[in-house]
Amino acid sequence: MTLAHFQPMTLLDLVVYDKEGRDLHRCKEISLHYPYRMLPFDPVASGLLMFSAELLSRVLVEADPHAELFQRARQQLIGMDQGLVPTTVFPIRMLLDCCQEIGFLPDSLEELLAELGEDAHAFGLNRDAHAAFNGLLAYSELMDPVQLPTLSSGLRRLFFDLLIQYIDRQLEDGRPWKSPTILRHIWA
Repeated sequence: MTLAHFQPMTLLDLVVYDKEGRDLHRCKEISLHYPYRMLPFDPVASGLLMFSAELLSRVLVEADPHAELFQRARQQLIGMDQGLVPTTVFPIRMLLDCCQEIGFLPDSLEELLAELGEDAHAFGLNRDAHAAFNGLLAYSELMDPVQLPTLSSGLRRLFFDLLIQYIDRQLEDGRPWKSPTILRHIWA
């Protein structure tokens, strides 16, 4: 085992002895599934890894395998490490994938705002903003992270904050988020 095994969101191959009713399990083998080349050395990407870990720890509370979400997250992490998935839309993409996996993906920006009790006019959202969000939803369903629409920094922050509120409302978790504050500072 090396230090790389204990970094946030490291992709590992594990052989684990699983015993029913126990939280801690014995690991027989641990090896790196994919060694990151760029992510640990990029401060923005490291912040995104911390955000991903916090998001997944809130969403994946059951022992179910969530194979589709894992495959999408793995694809995006490897793509981000290889420079194929832009760091600017990665967190929004992760939020949408988690919403889809848990079963409460909004159908449109209008539905998201209605669920939050917000008015589109309060945010000054125009047709372009609605089209951009709906484009993100369409790409989320296609699961092709390379062809995501580009967003202005203002729209990116707004969609990010709205989706965080939406997930909070759906999960009824109540714990305060830590990593989004870091991401907002990185994006500033």
